[in-house]
Amino acid sequence: KKLNGQVFDVGTGSNISLNEIKEIVQKFNDVKFQYTEPRPGEVGSTKANILPFQRIGWTHKIPIKKGIERCFNKGEKYEII
Repeated sequence: KKLNGQVFDVGTGSNISLNEIKEIVQKFNDVKFQYTEPRPGEVGSTKANILPFQRIGWTHKIPIKKGIERCFNKGEKYEII
């Protein structure tokens, strides 16, 4: 009931660049990336504000890089909690 109607960012509270994501993805898949000019209104960086969630005791358990790797590592077994 304490969370009813509230909106929370879910993330690690850290920023990761598109180049870092590209390097992780390319370890698992031969994806071709093409650099283009930013579109009008495009966000330059994002970072989840997890402070409100932390105030109620929540914290992330999987670092962003590990989460991306899990998306591509089909042989890894893990539990969703």
